[in-house]
Amino acid sequence: MTKMELVYILLYNRLYTALITLMCLKMETTIKHAEEERGKAVDSARSLYEEMQMLKEEVDAVRSNIGLERLPDSEANNKIVQK
Repeated sequence: MTKMELVYILLYNRLYTALITLMCLKMETTIKHAEEERGKAVDSARSLYEEMQMLKEEVDAVRSNIGLERLPDSEANNKIVQK
């Protein structure tokens, strides 16, 4: 193998390593961004759930004042709180 061929091989290996490193960094950035977005979505869902609970309490108070029964608690709502 000539000296020039060895130089090409070394350059190729360095470029390949750099490419792998860049791909890993891009993947880490993408994962971090996805985790941040997921966190925002969970916070938004919790906020909406809390707002829904407050509205349900208001509706139940009005229903109670006019002699109607409270709205039933949904099992799905209870599962949301537990998670």
